[in-house]
Amino acid sequence: MANTIKIKRSSTPTQAPATLDYGELALNYADGKIYYKNSLDAIVQFTSSVNLAGTVYNATIGDGTSTSFVLTHNFGSRDVSVTVREAASPYGLILISWEATSSNTITVYFDSPPASNSVRISVYIAVAGLEVGPTGPTGPTGSTGATGTAASITVGTVTTGTAGSSALITNSGTSSAATFNFTIPRGDTGVTGPTGPTGVVIQGTAPGDTSVIWADTATTGSVGPTGPTGPTGPTGAASTVAGPTGPTGPTGPTGTAATITVGTVSAGTAAVTNSGTSSAAVLNFTLQTGPTGPTGPTGPTGPTGPQGSLGSAVLDDLSDTIVTTPATGQVLRYNGTNWVNAATTNITTLGTIATGTWNADVIAGQYGGTGVANTGKTITLAGNLTTTGAYNITLNTALGSNVTLPLTGTLVNEAVTTLSGLSSIGTITTGTWNGTTIAGQYGGTGVNNSGKTITLGGNFTTSGMYSTTLTVTANTSVTLPTTGTMSTLAGTETLTNKTLTSPSITGASSTALTSVGIRDTSAAYDITIAAVSSTTLTAGRTLTLDLVNAAKTLKFGGNLTLASDLTTSGAFALTLTQTASTNVTLPTSGTLATLAGTETFTNKTFTSPVTNTPILTLSTSSSTTDARLSWDSTNKKLQVGNGTISLDFASSNVITNAQTASYTLVLTDKDKLVEVSNAAANTLTVPLNSTVAFPVGTQITILQTGAGQTTVTATGGVTINATPGLKLRAQWSSVTLIKRATDTWVALGDLQA
Repeated sequence: MANTIKIKRSSTPTQAPATLDYGELALNYADGKIYYKNSLDAIVQFTSSVNLAGTVYNATIGDGTSTSFVLTHNFGSRDVSVTVREAASPYGLILISWEATSSNTITVYFDSPPASNSVRISVYIAVAGLEVGPTGPTGPTGSTGATGTAASITVGTVTTGTAGSSALITNSGTSSAATFNFTIPRGDTGVTGPTGPTGVVIQGTAPGDTSVIWADTATTGSVGPTGPTGPTGPTGAASTVAGPTGPTGPTGPTGTAATITVGTVSAGTAAVTNSGTSSAAVLNFTLQTGPTGPTGPTGPTGPTGPQGSLGSAVLDDLSDTIVTTPATGQVLRYNGTNWVNAATTNITTLGTIATGTWNADVIAGQYGGTGVANTGKTITLAGNLTTTGAYNITLNTALGSNVTLPLTGTLVNEAVTTLSGLSSIGTITTGTWNGTTIAGQYGGTGVNNSGKTITLGGNFTTSGMYSTTLTVTANTSVTLPTTGTMSTLAGTETLTNKTLTSPSITGASSTALTSVGIRDTSAAYDITIAAVSSTTLTAGRTLTLDLVNAAKTLKFGGNLTLASDLTTSGAFALTLTQTASTNVTLPTSGTLATLAGTETFTNKTFTSPVTNTPILTLSTSSSTTDARLSWDSTNKKLQVGNGTISLDFASSNVITNAQTASYTLVLTDKDKLVEVSNAAANTLTVPLNSTVAFPVGTQITILQTGAGQTTVTATGGVTINATPGLKLRAQWSSVTLIKRATDTWVALGDLQA
């Protein structure tokens, strides 16, 4: 890979180098100008027939992930040079591999991903066409100037960097006597891969940088013949080029430029050697591969993992077992780690056996078996079979039997012909009863009704502890009423809700009559009481006159129409006086007010009232209802509801709360003046809203009447905004606290920090 030697440079437009040595060049690549130092010690610009702008491409790369980057320079040529350095201090040189991918792009490669925007890359293309002005007339040859010191390159220190860091070359010498210090990163542990070609780029960073190898540091060419009278030229300074000749002597040919060539690159102990000369250096690089590091200590035990699958608990083949001297009848048993052989006598738990046939010994009763061999027999149960008592049960069947047992009771032996003392025999569905007469308490009639029958279409029930006798004089068919008491032909009885068709009533009354005539005391006319209803009756209705055991008089000067009950209470006469036709709607409850007299109205609304010298007594319970007035008798404030909260309106006379020590505000301090009189420093604390719920908008004035300074403090969670501080400045200073939000206040007054 070709080596690159760069001259001093600047990217600032119109900037010229401040100092230059003889033979030293500087490039301003922002505006395409090259500068040199002439024989008069002046720094001047080369005139050029070409535009140098666009001959360099710069880019800052690195993303922390990628190890290769494609850069587009658009120079139209693969003949380019590349320099790579750190983008931040100390701006060290970075050795990388790169390739000219196309005439307009290059690809750069890194051993490890560079950090974000950590690498600065510059791509240069050779510039042709620089033209030098015509040579002036030949003057007399001057004397030969002193030979300048040849440039030299010396290898300084070679150190091993940490694995993964960037390779670094720095110059601890001068531009004409360079001393290169190499830092070669240690290789990653493991097998060293094949070494790729290594490029060497040496660059400076700015005009005046001494870490630059200049293009004109070559050995001096031959000197032309001495002019007859030319003055001696000045001695060259720190350059390999001879000082300039006299003003009229011809310039000698340019000497060969110093070169740096990469020689061998091998693995081993980190080192750089120069197998060439100081002016034609051949640098041989040895990159060190680090040894495999020792095994680190065992880390702490991690947390218990989740329950794994069955794993080795699955018996797949003989490799899963540990069998030692097996014996006949032994089985394999999993002990939590391995499958091992074990005697069947060691099996205490089998778990659930889902399938299979039991061919071993008869299972005893205590283990859920029958205790006997029932070969060829089965026991089928649809429910539980339970016996009680310590006796044997034997069921003998001569043929196939299907017997339904009663739910409760005792079974009867078929050989028994006489039963006595049975409390229940179940249900007898067929047969004829030829026993004794069945008594009434057992559902019989209690008498012998031989040849007679009792036929019932429904239940026949009598009530009362008396005998009932029905006497018939012939075949009788009577329809009984569904309810009520039957009347007799004789005796005094009351018929209720009965209809009498064309009755003959003598000296009696009837509620079924449509009208009743009562002869007036004048004996001239009758008063007829008629039952007339404006609404058709749907049932019998009753007009009840309760005279309350006293004579009463009803006088009607007009009609009386009642839509509901009219009831008076109290042992006093009631007189309603009307001066004209009257239609009054009475309240549903309460006491009627009169036009005269002193009376109290409660919860009444007056619409456009006219009051003369009224006395208004307000409620002492506050209300948030809009426009509702109340009186805070404790704090002597008028309260008015606004639909959301109850607002306080205090008197113009200030109410004072005098304190002589540190104090925490209470709800009754709202709209008050709190005076603090204390010779020592004291605090006034504003509590949390959850402790004392001052309404938003509350104002409280604090006055320091004593010599001790009062400091306003906030309980944790409370914010008090103030400037410049929360200390009252001096005696008789005051501050007003205004609540602006739930736990936010502002302090306004004579304060200091």
